[in-house]
Parts: sequence; structure tokens; C-alpha cells
Amino acid sequence: SPDIAIWSGQIGIGFNKDVLECISFAKGPAIDPTWLWMPGTIRNDQGYVTYSGWSCVAGQEPGWTGTGTFITYTFKVKSYYNGDVVLDLTTATTDPDKYYRTKLNKKVDTQIIEITPIILEDGIFHGQPPPPPYGPTAVLKVATPPPYYEGVTEIVFDASESLPGFDGTNLVPIDWYYFDFGDGSPPVNTTTPSASHIYATAGTYTVTLTVHAPVPPPTPNTDDDQKTVTVFSKPVGPAIDLFTQSYRSYPPNYTPYTGEGPELEADAFQPQDLVILYAKVTYNDDPVQNKLVAFEVRDPWQRKVLVRTAPTNASGIATIQFRIPWPCVNPENETFGQWQAYADVDIAEKKVSDWTAWQVGWIISTSDFKTLSSTPPYPPSDTFKKGQHVSFSFNYTNIAKIYVTAYFVITVYDCEHVPIGIIVLGPWSIAPGTRTHVQVDLLIPKWAYVGVATAYLNAYTEIPMECGLPYCPETFHVFAIQKA
Repeated sequence: SPDIAIWSGQIGIGFNKDVLECISFAKGPAIDPTWLWMPGTIRNDQGYVTYSGWSCVAGQEPGWTGTGTFITYTFKVKSYYNGDVVLDLTTATTDPDKYYRTKLNKKVDTQIIEITPIILEDGIFHGQPPPPPYGPTAVLKVATPPPYYEGVTEIVFDASESLPGFDGTNLVPIDWYYFDFGDGSPPVNTTTPSASHIYATAGTYTVTLTVHAPVPPPTPNTDDDQKTVTVFSKPVGPAIDLFTQSYRSYPPNYTPYTGEGPELEADAFQPQDLVILYAKVTYNDDPVQNKLVAFEVRDPWQRKVLVRTAPTNASGIATIQFRIPWPCVNPENETFGQWQAYADVDIAEKKVSDWTAWQVGWIISTSDFKTLSSTPPYPPSDTFKKGQHVSFSFNYTNIAKIYVTAYFVITVYDCEHVPIGIIVLGPWSIAPGTRTHVQVDLLIPKWAYVGVATAYLNAYTEIPMECGLPYCPETFHVFAIQKA
């Protein structure tokens, strides 16, 4: 409003989360580069961007008067859709004597918002045509953590993440799940997306899930997925089992992969994490107490890190602990890779041993951070004009054995260290052992300084304001901003 002298304010925006995804936002020219700028957070899973705030510095009151752009939001269309696109914009501004709050809830105005090649008529988003029909997708998971013992362990198989089919107009739900346990026992055919089984004998078995959705032909109406499980014999005579604690320093903070079971690997650890080693000693599956257990730990270079001795307690468990070293010189080269631990014990003049191993590294790491042209086929580019989109590209990797939640944040400075844009991606649930490519665009403000700009990429457990911690060191990339 031209008649309001604004010295501080904040803006938030909501949107159809099933239709749109906010990929970035940036402060506009109405916010002076010298003002305090407090960017909000993109919450695509909940359909809003939290308040971004600004305020004048001392001596610049009464601040800003006139008309202009405070924040520019950039959205992308997630999928085909027919219906209204609604942006719910809330602003709160103040002058030294008054507080103003306005709220706008309206359809997309085709005069100010352009989405191509999507068709917008009178604010109605008509979208792209739906995809052709497709069949269901089977997704099988083993819900029970190892180890598995013959005749004892009931293993639960989960198919709840399987996806329905599509008949060209509507989704077609899965109407039955067929579990074949691979040991010759009767399969289970059920409408419930889970089944359990106890294997009678030790061995390695391939479990097959088949799902069915009544999609009209010729579209396939079934799909398969498989998992392999290894079942061990129940310990007889003297035995030792070496494993780690279930707690991990990264979310969700607990893992079922501790290495429990004969010669099994444990989940990954981060630099400087505390590692607790447990050696369970039994005789005919009964705990043996007051036995001395020898421990040895080796790093990825097969160097001895520690050699210890500890007695078993009343539960037959001997315990030691240590923290992953982090030397001052070449720490990643010295510590990243597979670590191994060994435990030995003598029971009734018979020596028994076990080992476990785990990876040490950044649980979530980023790589290949660079800028691309925002125009297909997206060739690499390090020069962009003011008012032009720059496309950022990077890869991320998860070395854990479990799904890990992560946020990725790109912050861009111009040559005068003025923040000109921020992209917040997440929260994303990242599958174990995956390496994934990401590409996202940012609009370079027309008020940015011409010169060399720097983009910083970070990965967090949560947004820092919400007690998030970094997964790995920050990476950066420089590019040039030219005149429009």
C-alpha cells in the first residue's frame, strides 16, 4: 500500500500440496539488501511455506513506502490434475504505530502467474492429460529384523507400500496379496498386505510377493517382488555372537541392523560416533557368565585400533565401547570405509569366534554440485543473466541400511555477499544404499549484483531452527551473474 510506511513484516503462503511443489523462493527488490532478512522454510509435505520476515536496521525508519515485490515464489506442477489452484497468501506488516494483517485466498490469476505448458483459463488449472493405464506395483519388505533362527523366529513380511494400478481414469486398488515363502510350505493368499512365517530348517530362502489389481486388459493386472532371508540353526554347544548397539546418531536414531547373528554386518556409523560392542556367550543357547572375551577392532586399512578384554555378565554379555577417531590430518581418508570387529572366547577348552563389520562415513553425503542451463537439454553453464533461471544439479548418497530423513538447502550469495535466493528441499525419506540425482531451479533477482556468485549446498537432519544438524560438510559452486 503506498500510504503505509513499512519497517518490518512477514509473508507466508499456502498451496495445493497434491498439485504444486514449491521449489524455491527469494526476497524481492522491495527488501533492501542492508535489512535483516529471515527466510522461511518450504513444507511441501504440508502445503505451505512458513513466514519469511524482514526488518529495517536502526536509523532507516520509517522504512519502505510504495509498491513492489517482497518475495518471489517458484512452483512446479507435480502431476496431472483438474481443478482449482489456490494460493493462500498471508502477510503481516508494521509501521511504528500500527500493525496490518491481510489474507488473500484466491484462484491463480492468469495475469500474474504463468504455468507452461499447462493451460490456465479464468484461474482454472486444466492440467495435462492423465497417463495411459498401468498395472499395480509390488513392494515387499521384511519387517522383522535379523537374525532369524529355525523353528523359533516368526518373520513378518510387509507389502503395505505396494502401489495400485490405474485404468486410465481412476486408481484401481490391490485386491489380493500372494506370499510364497520359498521353502515348499503352503503360500498365503490374503487381502491383507502382510503375512508371517516360521522356517523349520536353516537355509537361504527367496520370498516372492505377487499383487493383483483388477485393471482391464490388455494392461497387466499383477506384479511381483522378491526378498531373500537367511535362517540360522539354533546355537548348539558353545557359541559367541558379536554385535553393536541399535542406537545411531542420525534419524530415526534406531536401526534393526546391529550385526546380531553369526557373522553379520551392522549399520553404518558417522565420524566420532560412539560404538558399543556386545559379545553374547552361550552354551546350548544358555548364557555363560564370568567368561573372559577378547576383542579386536581394525580400521579400513586393517590397522589395529584397539585390543581389549572384558568379562561376561549374568546375561552372558561382555561389553566394550570406543568412539570413532577423527584425526586432524586427512580424517576422511584415515577413517572412511569398512571397519571390522572380532570377539573370541574359550568354553570348555573349545574356542569360538564371531565378527561384525560396519561402514564409517557421512551417512548422507552430497557430490557433483554444479550449475546447468535451465533450458533443455540442460547443458552445464556457469554464466547467467539477471532475471534468468539458474538450474542447480547435485547427487546425494545414503550409506545406511535404513531409510533416513534429510533436508537439502541451497543458499546463493551474489558477489557482494548478499543472499539472493534459498532453496529448501525436504523432508525426504532416502532409501538405504541409494545414490540419487537432483535438479532444481532458482530465479536470479534483477536486483542482484553483477559478478561472481556462490551457491552453498548443505544436508541436514532437520531445519537448523528446529534443532537440525548437518550430515556432511558444506559444498559450494561459483558462477557468473551478468547484466540482463
